Amino acid sequence: MTRCRTLLSTLLLVLPASAIAQGPPEDRGTLTQLRVVVDSTTWHEVAGSEFIAESFQSVARPTPSELALCGRFACLVLVAPGETIGTTPGSVTLGAMPAAGGTLVPPAADSLPPGVQVARIESPPAPDWTIDPDSLGVIYDLTEATVALDPAAVIQIARSLHRAGIQVEVDGMMATVIFGASTVYLVPAGDVAGLVRASFLLRRPAAGNPTYRFGGRSLLRFGPGRAATWTF
Repeated sequence: MTRCRTLLSTLLLVLPASAIAQGPPEDRGTLTQLRVVVDSTTWHEVAGSEFIAESFQSVARPTPSELALCGRFACLVLVAPGETIGTTPGSVTLGAMPAAGGTLVPPAADSLPPGVQVARIESPPAPDWTIDPDSLGVIYDLTEATVALDPAAVIQIARSLHRAGIQVEVDGMMATVIFGASTVYLVPAGDVAGLVRASFLLRRPAAGNPTYRFGGRSLLRFGPGRAATWTF
């Protein structure tokens, strides 16, 4: 995982505040959900955090073991670990809507490692634009994510999204998926697979640019400006 983070250090950019828009370009597709299973300590600390509950546009518990942290177009869904397929740490589901006129056909389940999926998932509901935006959570939306996967899964997912009309750039064993309002970097996993990093655009700067730790290594850092980065 360390090697992966070093490799991507020059690629990870945060969308500037000027990029806030009412909607993503219709012909680029939309990242709507990243569903990731985290370790038990991280899960319990995030799920019990009052700060997290107040920071997103909406926060929901679809099930007792899931926490959906939603922004304008996408939700980061953190899942408690379990013992069945799809509930072990490192499991990832990438939810998306295809580009205009496109059709998202997920890769066959037997072509992906256990716990890795691609699915068509609608965006979360838009906020009530008539209310004071300062009353909404400070995090506007997910703008970038880096996901470490088996190299074969990177290629399978890249092909599926490309066929859905979403822009995909492949460089060796890495793929960059460019949605209308966000970018996902798919990279080969080292010792640990799963979500490496998520970047967010903020509605407003966070006072004091705080840093929050969850579990043994997960850090949510605010700043500079209207940006935040959560490493896992």
